[in-house]
Amino acid sequence: MDAGLQVAMAWSRPTMREGQPGAVFMTLLAGMEDDRLTGVASPRAARAEIHDHVHEDMVIRMVKLEGLNISGSSQVAFEPGGLHVMLFDLADPLAAGDIFPLTLIFEKAGEITTQVQVSDGMAAPGMTHGHGSMKDHP
Repeated sequence: MDAGLQVAMAWSRPTMREGQPGAVFMTLLAGMEDDRLTGVASPRAARAEIHDHVHEDMVIRMVKLEGLNISGSSQVAFEPGGLHVMLFDLADPLAAGDIFPLTLIFEKAGEITTQVQVSDGMAAPGMTHGHGSMKDHP
């Protein structure tokens, strides 16, 4: 297990209406080894997925990713207009000030749970969430 992998500045915007999906943004700080993000989960949502935006024929659309390769010693930004985690069928709308858990599932690092801060704007500077609970992934 590569204990060096960390999740930093996990945040989300509030959802404005019932049934609206949420999106989570963060930065992954890879350890020395290559790894692969294979899934995400949160008790706040019935379903969580890894998504990206692609540009095709002057149209931008969102696509679901089945996984994401993470190169060792790299940083991967999940940000508006790029990679992000989508949360579907939220148990409750996301409100500014809420904090909720998000678990990222990696092939080598296993499960890493971080806390997501719901913010009206960008994530607060210096807001960092460490690796939290790490368990071997089957």
